[in-house]
Amino acid sequence: FSPGVGAYSDFEIDLFKKFKIPSRLADNSIDSLPNPKEFLFFTKKHLGVVNNDNYMTLNYWVKSVASETNIENSILQMDIDYSEYEVILDTQIETFEKFSIMLIEFHRLHDLFLKKSFKFYKPAFEKLLLTHKVIHIHPNNNRDVKRVGEISIVDTMEFTFIRQDLINKSESKLNFPHKLDLPNNSKKKDVVLPKSWY
Repeated sequence: FSPGVGAYSDFEIDLFKKFKIPSRLADNSIDSLPNPKEFLFFTKKHLGVVNNDNYMTLNYWVKSVASETNIENSILQMDIDYSEYEVILDTQIETFEKFSIMLIEFHRLHDLFLKKSFKFYKPAFEKLLLTHKVIHIHPNNNRDVKRVGEISIVDTMEFTFIRQDLINKSESKLNFPHKLDLPNNSKKKDVVLPKSWY
């Protein structure tokens, strides 16, 4: 499941080429996929908290696909430009449990210490952590680092989650960046994850 397409579907194409995993993509800001393939299934809708002509909930999307095929241990790759918090809060735990891996880009993290934002950010992360654990964070180098006291915050970061029942052991020693990390913007130096985040 890949909500938020934009101009690229390279990740989903690589996923099929390497692992034979088809993808379902959704985005209401484009009329069709930039690189249509027979293994990519496109819905012209945004993810949101209602179901209508322009939006659908993650609960609805997952249930509608589950009626057609087995979706246990699916992957969620979500980049929906700041709508992630409301979608997470709207989504049922049972829906998240369908995903073995979730890759979610979180936006406007600079607002983490604002009361109006924190009241949404905190329960969104708490909800995800009921079923999954964070295994990697990659800062988006298109955004600046902001310091609040001793904490450095990158405005946009990509979090990778794995479902807890799939974890056999946990490593206490963490090193960032990971050897597979690549800068989002190849023309700018990558941002190293600040140590306050691990």
